[in-house]
Amino acid sequence: MPFETIRSESRESEIANHQLLFVYSLELNGWNETKLFRCDKFNQIRFQISPSLYGRRVCLKTNYTDDYAQFNRSEMKEVDISENLQFKCSGSFQFIYTDQHDEAGTVLGSFYIVVSPEILVAGARSKCLSINALQCQTVLSKLMGPIDTWKQKLEVSIQCHYNMIHWTPIQTLGASNSAYSLADQLALNPSFRTEAMKNADRDCTIDNVSECIEWLRREHGVISIIDIVLNHTANESAWLQQQPHSAYNCQNSPWLRPAFLLDRMLYNVTLDIEHGRWIDRGITSDVYQLETIRNIIYEHYLPSLRLQEFYLCNTSVVVEKFEKFLRNSMDRITLPQQNCDDNIILEQDPQYRRLCCTVDMENAFRFIANQIDYQPTQESIGTWLDEAIARFRQQLIQLNDRKRQEVTHHIDSAIDNVMKGAQYERFDPNGPKVTKLTGKNPLTTQYFTDNDGDFNGEKIVENEFKLYDDSICCFYMAHNGWVMGDDPLRNFAEKDSQVYLRRELICWGDSVKLRYGQNAQDSPFLWSHMERYVTQMATVFQGLRLDNCHSTPIHVAQHMIDVARRVNPDLYLIAELFTSNEDLDNVFVNKLGINSLIREAMSASTPFELQRQVYRFGGQPVGSFKPDLMKTGDTQAILYSRPMIPSVTHAIFFDQTHDNESPIVRRTAYDPLPTSALISMTYSATGSNRGYDELVPHHVHVVDEQRLYYGWNDDPKIGVNLLRGILHAKRVLNQLHHTLNSGGYSEAFVDQRDRDTIVITRHNPTNHRSIVLAARTAFYPIDGNYSQCLPPLKIEGKFEKILFEIQMIKSNDEDDVFKRDERFINGLCNLRSVVNLNVKETESEMVQVNDNPNDNIIEFKKFPPSSVIAFSFTLLAEQQNALNLIKRRIDQFDLIDSDISKIINQLNLIDLNYILFRCQQEEFEENSIHTYQLSNGPLVYSGLAGIMFHLAKIRTHNDLGHPLCENLRQGNWLPSYIVQRLLKRDQTVDLARWLEKAFESLEQLPRYLIPRYFDSILCPLWTMLLDKIRLLHSDFIRNGDEFVRRLTLGGVALLGFHARSPLPPLHHSSSSLNQNQLATMAAGLPHFSTGYMRNWGRDTFISLKGLTLLTGRFIEAKTIILAYAGCLRHGLIANLLDGGYNARYNCRDAVWWWLEAIKQYIQIVPDGHSILNENVYRIFPRDDSLANEHIDDCTIEPLHRTMQEALNRHFDGIDFVERNAGSQIDAHMTSEGFHMQIGVDRSTGFVYGGNQWNCGTWMDKMGSSDQAGNRGRPATPRDGSAVEIVALSQSVVEFLATSHQDGYYPYEGVHRTDSDCESWTFRFWSEKICENFEKYFYVSGDCRDQYVNRRYIYKDTYGSTIRWMDYQLRPNFLIAMAIAPIMFNKLNANKALDIVSETLVGPFGMKTLDPGYVIVLPIHLCFPFIFSLSDWTYRGDYDNSNDSNDANVAHGFNYHNGPEWLWLMGYYLMARMKFNERSDRNYAAERQILCPHFQHLCQTEWFGLPELTNSNGSYCEHSCPIQSWSHATLIEALYIMFSPQQM
Repeated sequence: MPFETIRSESRESEIANHQLLFVYSLELNGWNETKLFRCDKFNQIRFQISPSLYGRRVCLKTNYTDDYAQFNRSEMKEVDISENLQFKCSGSFQFIYTDQHDEAGTVLGSFYIVVSPEILVAGARSKCLSINALQCQTVLSKLMGPIDTWKQKLEVSIQCHYNMIHWTPIQTLGASNSAYSLADQLALNPSFRTEAMKNADRDCTIDNVSECIEWLRREHGVISIIDIVLNHTANESAWLQQQPHSAYNCQNSPWLRPAFLLDRMLYNVTLDIEHGRWIDRGITSDVYQLETIRNIIYEHYLPSLRLQEFYLCNTSVVVEKFEKFLRNSMDRITLPQQNCDDNIILEQDPQYRRLCCTVDMENAFRFIANQIDYQPTQESIGTWLDEAIARFRQQLIQLNDRKRQEVTHHIDSAIDNVMKGAQYERFDPNGPKVTKLTGKNPLTTQYFTDNDGDFNGEKIVENEFKLYDDSICCFYMAHNGWVMGDDPLRNFAEKDSQVYLRRELICWGDSVKLRYGQNAQDSPFLWSHMERYVTQMATVFQGLRLDNCHSTPIHVAQHMIDVARRVNPDLYLIAELFTSNEDLDNVFVNKLGINSLIREAMSASTPFELQRQVYRFGGQPVGSFKPDLMKTGDTQAILYSRPMIPSVTHAIFFDQTHDNESPIVRRTAYDPLPTSALISMTYSATGSNRGYDELVPHHVHVVDEQRLYYGWNDDPKIGVNLLRGILHAKRVLNQLHHTLNSGGYSEAFVDQRDRDTIVITRHNPTNHRSIVLAARTAFYPIDGNYSQCLPPLKIEGKFEKILFEIQMIKSNDEDDVFKRDERFINGLCNLRSVVNLNVKETESEMVQVNDNPNDNIIEFKKFPPSSVIAFSFTLLAEQQNALNLIKRRIDQFDLIDSDISKIINQLNLIDLNYILFRCQQEEFEENSIHTYQLSNGPLVYSGLAGIMFHLAKIRTHNDLGHPLCENLRQGNWLPSYIVQRLLKRDQTVDLARWLEKAFESLEQLPRYLIPRYFDSILCPLWTMLLDKIRLLHSDFIRNGDEFVRRLTLGGVALLGFHARSPLPPLHHSSSSLNQNQLATMAAGLPHFSTGYMRNWGRDTFISLKGLTLLTGRFIEAKTIILAYAGCLRHGLIANLLDGGYNARYNCRDAVWWWLEAIKQYIQIVPDGHSILNENVYRIFPRDDSLANEHIDDCTIEPLHRTMQEALNRHFDGIDFVERNAGSQIDAHMTSEGFHMQIGVDRSTGFVYGGNQWNCGTWMDKMGSSDQAGNRGRPATPRDGSAVEIVALSQSVVEFLATSHQDGYYPYEGVHRTDSDCESWTFRFWSEKICENFEKYFYVSGDCRDQYVNRRYIYKDTYGSTIRWMDYQLRPNFLIAMAIAPIMFNKLNANKALDIVSETLVGPFGMKTLDPGYVIVLPIHLCFPFIFSLSDWTYRGDYDNSNDSNDANVAHGFNYHNGPEWLWLMGYYLMARMKFNERSDRNYAAERQILCPHFQHLCQTEWFGLPELTNSNGSYCEHSCPIQSWSHATLIEALYIMFSPQQM
């Protein structure tokens, strides 16, 4: 056979089921019941908590059990999320999850996982058969004949290498002999009886069938599945006579009574025509026009039937009842009520009698009373009653009219549907072309059974009473069928459906619809009877096909499938659904555990549609990324992990199902071969119908066909053998399909070459061998429209051989006219497939193979419609060698002493910043190159992180069409870019050389494999680099959760060396770092990444604790503290550093953040107090001196002296005009704005400063629009005492007081430098601030200041020039709460926190200004007065490019007047934790606030959190996508959450 080579490697190509680990991410509101998640038995699954559930204590429950015999669908047991769950049982299992802190037990999400069964065949030599390798053939059981002939007939399937037989029901059939109309579910078809059985008066038993089924499985490795029919039973089922309530009938479903009468009327139309009643209208059984019949129905039948009366009321009777009700209710009459919702509704008579509908009298009374605009008196009561009754009568007339119109519309639809059905049945070219109108072939299929013609002819009127006689009407049963386009989850026979009345059912007149009710108590016999039937079938057969699945009540199907799986846990379940909706399909698949859905090639009307189907079921794309390899457990067992993502339902792809016409009728007799060939190349189960391979040119009908199948016979002139039809071809194609799908050929590429020719490549991703099959379809008559010239096929790699060539040959010896055999089902004799195996390329009649060094050109010489050819290819020798080298490189990642391990061990965090990150501005400044450009735009980072973000997305969704993959397939530019960039730094040269070697091998691979192996190289490298980053950080980070690690990774992106954005010089003893590569912190990327805009004093020291101290980067922290100390001037720390030599001193808060950072350093770093004695190079010896550019000229002093100078200068009072004031340093600021004045208020201890023309705090937006008139005007001057500066000063001086007391800080306090008379100790200063803070900052409930807008908050400033700005609700007091909680009254603080929680908290950040709130005052009972209190300057959306006339927003003037800043969220959380009771529940609530942040971190290519968002968390285009303090303050908050003792 041609498949020996490719079969020999099948075992090594597959990942064992127990080694495959799926990772399912539990999401908030993860309602995935309409999505399909599936895996194989023995696969493992790990559940991980997604960022959206961050902070919740998730409790996951499932009804999964290892033993299906113990399965209880409603019994949910908790799953240990920390452990992998292995599926040892197949079926469909539900999972739900809740929050254990939620006492209500609210479900957060739910999903199903469908586990495929383990299909064992071949008895003692049992082997597992993959469901992708199943090859099914359907046989109509009723055509198999006596059971002793079955083996000969089944030999046809065996010889064609089918490994699964689908049997239609084997039970006793009803009178129609339809394969699906079962008369007795527990008795077998008597046609199976052998002559011996007949002679012995024995029946064929289920044991006889079981022996045959086991013979197939044991001797031939063929499994069997059978239909189960749950939704209906044959009209003739004997048990229905004793159990009529098991069916829908006119007794238990009285709403069907009008439809029943309509059905009998329509049948009478046929009988009347057959008996010649309408000859005078030109209508007979043989000659008729449907439009004339329609007119007759409307003229003569419907008027006498009066169907509308079943839905109407008798006006006189109901009015009489209402009048009596009125007279008994007169004492309750009141004036009309406003907004009265009562209305009169016609209530259907539950027995559906004529004119017996009624209304609710109480509702009618209220409605009518409300219609009359006066209350009756004793004198007017008669008039009032008359008016009420008249109004009521009019309402009834209107209700009847509306209902009459509604029912008439239903009847019109019914007649339309009857005529459309008749048109198709009798006149449509594609219909069955029924000719005569007779009782046997009526105008329309009968919807109901009718006992002995009770309603035929005139009896339809006289016997109407029988509809209400329960002993009779229980036998007027509804037939089953299906409804096109209906909701399959709705039972179309129930009360709320009009399907039977509107004649929307495609009806099966030989079977009645079964009525199960909601549970077994509703119909005990039926449930018990069907359980026995299903159990019997599941015991004998290896699988089931659920017939009419979409119309079977889903709770019934669930129960019966559970019954089946209890006796056969590895049951294989298939079904055919007609929902036309994938989500609805998934509902059925999930709830029932359907393993495969039937798909059919005959639904394709063109070769293009067939190609789309083949692509859909073909497998993963060629070159798909490899699953992640991970080691787990004490034994370091290898597991291959992949994310569990929604998938399409597994398909069993049929070339033809037994329900449909032969493709020879719709296409040509030449097409079955190429269509089957294409289907055999799909990565799915395949199927066919007995008769297809034999080229039977008509439908083998499940109802009408009575002949038997031929058995196998090697005699070419008798029976069936390989010389018939396409049997030989199917044998080869089935063998190919099995080999591919059990041998690891899981990838596919589908290429439509022209209208008719399709080429499919199946690829083995382990050994990289490929099988290519080309097939030329024959949908259309073979004539000149077929192209004579096919484009050559170019295939990369080493050509191995032609596996086979197959084509259809027409015999000249046989008659072209098909002759139908009277006893056996026969096919075309003049057409058959010719198969040539292992064709030498020089002997091929179809193609010419032109071998080139790197690829092969396949030229088609003779390839007419119906031709099929298959080749095998593998890698070239040099490609295989290159692949081996790559694999050896990849293996290095697992070796401790490998080259790559040694290289990575030498890296530090500065190196890692360069390797992984660097935005475009950073890269261009250092290397004069941009970030890498793809077709859809540039990557955001030039380092590996910019690439890995996209590779992770590609890997998750296998998106090989991504621009990154396209770029890699087109050329070697990206690998070269990576290497050349890393060569530019000495510290990364070794890594560059290692990658260069790997990429040299990569370039030799086929282009389609390069993205896969590019990822295989970078993915473990990325993992190793991340591990290195964790090792270089503190225990808090190493042991922290994923959120903490991601925040820290953002810190790595923000801290790096930049030669053109240096720190001021350090004393040689001040750092152990390379003085030439000192890290600086970017305030944000990309806007604050380079040049003078990179280093901001305020941003740096707000971020220092979170990004360096808590992460263990102590050396960088100390370096930055000392470097900034070196450029102290005027008692201030630089706002914009610019290397120190061009620094700006225009902020009041940076120095206090610097001092606070020193405090934090001392508290966190071991022996942290030693920093106080570290030497500082003072590059500005005096305020007015020029910077000393030479280190030797700098003043050297210990840090504590620099600190003390800053404190004393504040106590003295600072007063200066910025150096070089004017447009050269700030184009927008007025002259007054350059004037800096800062001091300490002696009465309160508060630091104050600034004026209304500058903005010396973090809210530093300066107006710049001439058009709007805001140039030179600060949006938020915040002069006076800013609340956070007051808190910072209190925190610092209190700490220094303690440090002095402990002997670490040499100064006791501050004093005026121009006088010895005034001095404060630090303790005194701290206490003075605490004494005055609540007094001057808290806005109490009884505050009557004219500027108060809100009470129970803390002022933003105290002593501002613009008084009302003091009272603005801003989030800055949250900083004060976190930094100096001792200043606050706890009760007041919590009130203020409540207001902040309700008002300022956004999804990501804190609103920077009061957005307003609504007040409702009950000024008038009916019209309350509603008004809004808000800050008039609030504008929530920042747009720096706004060039309007609106001064509030022009040029982004509202930067801090509404937009939501993320760094403040950290302080909000810290404030909550400091002032709220500490408990697991509260910590969980605080972590839940961070869910959006965690989610964003996982989704952004910047690996960071933005500077700010617009209102309600919406994206802000002008925000930095990653900002230092956004990360730092959240790290601080999380540190407290996980280490509460640190508060």
